[in-house]
Amino acid sequence: MASAGKGAKGKRPQWTLATSPSHLLHRAQQVAADLFARNTGTSRDDLTPRQFAVLAALAERDGCSQSDLTAMTGIDRSTLADLLSRMAKRGLVARRKAPDDARANEVRLTSDGRAAWLQAAPAAIEADLQLLAALPRQRRETFVSLLGLLATIEDESAPRVSLVRPTLLPDVADTGEAGDADEAGRERAEVPPASPKADKRKTKSKADAKAKKKSRDKPKSESKRGKARKGERGKKRKS
Repeated sequence: MASAGKGAKGKRPQWTLATSPSHLLHRAQQVAADLFARNTGTSRDDLTPRQFAVLAALAERDGCSQSDLTAMTGIDRSTLADLLSRMAKRGLVARRKAPDDARANEVRLTSDGRAAWLQAAPAAIEADLQLLAALPRQRRETFVSLLGLLATIEDESAPRVSLVRPTLLPDVADTGEAGDADEAGRERAEVPPASPKADKRKTKSKADAKAKKKSRDKPKSESKRGKARKGERGKKRKS
């Protein structure tokens, strides 16, 4: 039985930490969590990113079920149950049986919970702005949109995203093909667009070529009839 850690036929899979989307997302999440803690505080009574996410979700849909909170925040059921228990002890949320379903719990913000949300929200916004400041201004909106797509891949109600599975690539260090491909891509990107005058010249040259082709393709019978008419006119002049 082949070892799971070996590539096919001795080929080395081109997986690196520096190019792995999943690893880079994990590292980016660590940066985001550090920025959140730095802006909101790191004391025992301060909100964690998950606690803040729950308060933010309840600020949008107060009185929703725990299942709804799981869908909105992405926190799994068991972790959310423990999290809500700790938040209830702090007086941030209150739970009760849903009036329309005795099996479901309804979660609401308390006055302390709403106050904590309002106090932490500006700091959370500042943390997000600091995170986006690391990106070029024209790419920030696209970045957030792509994160939204990735975050809803498993959501059946979300738009479907076509995922490309990574493949085993030849060793770039041995072939140098990646560098050639990058150079070719840069050359294609540097080709300037055609000017309107150049387009007109191309159109005129195409029209001239079509006219020449038509003249070459005229039936021989037409040229013979033309010669016959010229001959008749010549005889009439002599007579």
